[in-house]
Amino acid sequence: MKLILISSPFSLQNETEILNYLLQSPDIYAFHLRKPHDKLLDIELLLQKIHPKFYSKIMIHHHHSLAEKYGLKGVHFGSGQFMEEIGRAKYYTSKAVHQLDEILSAEGKYDYLLFSPVFKSISKKGYHPIVSQKDLYDFLNSKTKPQTSVWALGGISPENIISVKALGFTGAAVMGYLWEDFPTPNKVKTRFEALCKALAL
Repeated sequence: MKLILISSPFSLQNETEILNYLLQSPDIYAFHLRKPHDKLLDIELLLQKIHPKFYSKIMIHHHHSLAEKYGLKGVHFGSGQFMEEIGRAKYYTSKAVHQLDEILSAEGKYDYLLFSPVFKSISKKGYHPIVSQKDLYDFLNSKTKPQTSVWALGGISPENIISVKALGFTGAAVMGYLWEDFPTPNKVKTRFEALCKALAL
């Protein structure tokens, strides 16, 4: 099982140092660059500080035109955004979903889906699961389980990441655990290493 990392929505001190360190890991399937408040130029300047050898891991949430310009892995579509509205993507595509029927309606249209929240969210206070773990397990392990890969998002930490595989998800997407409280580079590295250690159990 691998990890998808999602960036902090806000700028952090020494952010590109942290990202260039994290993106070296073979445990990372993709890195989602999500800065909803940043303008195109801000995102472009951040990309230019990330080593180009990591561009093939980056999925971009906003300013999708940068995917082609920088040869990124692909583009992500939010829950209210659909690929057909923007035009067929040339790269990998992912989609945010929050209900089981949304997984079914997105089947075959995207390369993978991010389902949230699986656990109580760390970054969004008061954001709790609306689908039970039993229902998730039954759905993801049924005879008619989705062919599109589904990744767990929401409240992922070293303490519960092993449950993600048991539920039937392809892997885990992590955001809040890594970035809460605007951590120092050393704290982020320690948290990431804890996630990787838990993955290996």
